[in-house]
Amino acid sequence: AFAIVYLASTIMNRLRERERQIGALFEATNAVSSTLSLAEVMERLARSAAEALSVPSASIRVLDDSAERLTMTASYGLSREYIDKGAVDLARSPLDRDALRGAPVIIDEAQQDGRIQYPQAVAEEGIRSMVVVPVMGKQRPLGVLRVYSDQPARFTLDDAAFVMAIARQGAMALENALTHEALRKEERSRAQYVRLVTHELRAPVGGAQSLLRTLLRGLAGDVPPQ
Repeated sequence: AFAIVYLASTIMNRLRERERQIGALFEATNAVSSTLSLAEVMERLARSAAEALSVPSASIRVLDDSAERLTMTASYGLSREYIDKGAVDLARSPLDRDALRGAPVIIDEAQQDGRIQYPQAVAEEGIRSMVVVPVMGKQRPLGVLRVYSDQPARFTLDDAAFVMAIARQGAMALENALTHEALRKEERSRAQYVRLVTHELRAPVGGAQSLLRTLLRGLAGDVPPQ
């Protein structure tokens, strides 16, 4: 009887965990399709990842134009001090370099792992373990999704696979938002160009019109038909 109860309880817990994860993936899909606001989509994805795994916090960092630093784009459950600690320099963060190669990285004891750039900040935040997965675009890696726990050895390979699924949604959202922003920048540049050309042409066209009026009114003398 004890064995049956234990097995039934284990199966129910796994089913509840899968149900949470499916719900988080559904929310992530909705986040991708509901808006082109990069900040809003990324925050919803970070929250979905943390809540689905029942852990306190998560973050999404995106590569800057130099592709050498990761800047915080969205976070959930992290303190302002941790968020503001600075960008991640890939030269000093083997953890993120490994993740950006395309495979998830699981850290069982974050406060003792030498691959982390800010170990003091991690300790002060109470982070004991984490899983880091790449946010992969169609052409290149775009950033990383990190999920944090206050317990050591909290994450499994199944957890990492689930976070990878969330990250794939994040990659779609990030590429869509970046494309949208690029189009908006092009539209702004086009409008600025039109305004510039209009301004530059207004003075000479106005001068030409003034000269034509002078001629047509006969103020410059008789004008031959040709």
